[in-house]
Amino acid sequence: MVVVICSLSLFSTGCSKEEELSNSDKLTGTWNVSETVSGTTVNYTTTITKVDDNNISISSDRPNPPVYFMNNLKVLVNWETMKLDGPGVVSGSITNDKDFNIDYYYGAGSSVYDVKQHYTR
Repeated sequence: MVVVICSLSLFSTGCSKEEELSNSDKLTGTWNVSETVSGTTVNYTTTITKVDDNNISISSDRPNPPVYFMNNLKVLVNWETMKLDGPGVVSGSITNDKDFNIDYYYGAGSSVYDVKQHYTR
């Protein structure tokens, strides 16, 4: 009888409750990006890493990213509002953990780029 109780005790310690992912963990990894600027669309992959529990960093995997690309862009992830907030004019919306959008403007005067990025995986 004692052996059975010890065996059950050892077995139950091996099972643990799955930890909940942080806001940023849900979006880390490699993503496919469809980016539209001034009516022209390009597709590429990018890597998103965790900065902390609520922030991600987006880095370009493009060999020669365009001047308007904000490399190592730090973005605040808010799952309650399904919004993404970056510096300045950077904002976005989350559809789910496999689909989100980021929009921003880059430049000044007559050289302003309206950048729309759609991320999927």
